[in-house]
Amino acid sequence: MLFHLIEDDEELLEIREECVCGTRTCGACKQLAAEKMYEFLKDHQEKRELAREHLDEYRIIYKK
Repeated sequence: MLFHLIEDDEELLEIREECVCGTRTCGACKQLAAEKMYEFLKDHQEKRELAREHLDEYRIIYKK
């Protein structure tokens, strides 16, 4: 899941290496994934609220 949340390939390779070597636990990866997901969702929700202000500009009204 982390590869969806981390854009830096070097960071991903480092995490993978730590995982394979046993220096990084699953719990650490899950914690990092939770933090990254929280950041992503917070940003997404803020942008969604800003977009709500412009909905009427793009609303299409169909007349029969």
